[in-house]
Amino acid sequence: MWMLVLALCAGPPAVTPTDERRVGAVAEALPAGPYCYVRLEGPDWLATLGACPAVAARVQARIFGWRQDHASARLGRRFERVGFATLTMESNP
Repeated sequence: MWMLVLALCAGPPAVTPTDERRVGAVAEALPAGPYCYVRLEGPDWLATLGACPAVAARVQARIFGWRQDHASARLGRRFERVGFATLTMESNP
């Protein structure tokens, strides 16, 4: 019984819900299976489903939650903070 409780408590860090919007150019994009990790201008990374946008593409991000100390097994990398988001390409004026 205690092992089950410990296993449940030892899961990934919790996601803190939010409803944020950001607009910016893609500085880095890392494909990871069905996901893409994207960094806009600034230190924060965003995780989204689907193909990665091109570097320098302008996107609108809607962030639904943040996770501290996030590990990506596919990338073999840890991120200090990741926002889970949807991305929309900005249309040219």
